Amino acid sequence: MVKWLSGKPFTFPFWIWLVLLQEERSIYIARKCLSERGLEPNFRDLHRRHIADEIGHVRWDTQLVERVRLPMPKWKRKLQARLFGHLMAGFFTVPKRSAIAVLNALIAGFSDLAPILPQLRLELSDLKHSTACHASLNSREVTPKAFTLFDSLPEFENIGKHLPAYRKEPRFGNRDSPSPLSKKTWRP
Repeated sequence: MVKWLSGKPFTFPFWIWLVLLQEERSIYIARKCLSERGLEPNFRDLHRRHIADEIGHVRWDTQLVERVRLPMPKWKRKLQARLFGHLMAGFFTVPKRSAIAVLNALIAGFSDLAPILPQLRLELSDLKHSTACHASLNSREVTPKAFTLFDSLPEFENIGKHLPAYRKEPRFGNRDSPSPLSKKTWRP
C-alpha cells in the first residue's frame, strides 16, 4: 500500500512531511557533529556543505507544503495528515525490523553478548514508550520547522498521537497568530 501511495505524489502529498522531518533531522545531526572538537577537517567541511544543502531542501519543503497543501480541500488536508500520522507510527517512530536485524548482526559479530540478547530485545521493544527516544527523532529541538507547521495547521491537531514528543505550542491556538507559511513570518 505504501508503494502505491508514494507512486502518486500529487494525489497523496503526505510524503512532503516525511521529507521535511528527515531533512531537519539531518541538519540537527550535522550541527551536533560540527560541535564536536577534533573532527578531521574534510569531515567537518562535508558536514558544513551538507547543512547548506539541507537548509535549501527545508526551504523547498516548506514551499511545497504551501503550494501543494493550500489548494487542497479541507477533507483532503485532513486525510493527508492522517496518512502521514499512520505512516510515522507504523514505520518511523518505533524500532522494528531493521533495528532487530542490527541487533542480530551485533550478536553474530560479538557472540559473547549472546547471553544478554533477551534483555537487549526487551529494551529495544521498550523504546516505543521512551519519551527521550521519541524526542531524539522528532522534537522542537530536532525538527522545529515541522513542529511549528503542525502547531499552525488544524489538520495536525492530533499528530501527537503518532509523534509522542509533539505538544502543541499555545501561541498558535488563536486565529490572530501569524501563520508560519506567511512570507512575512516564515524563514527556513
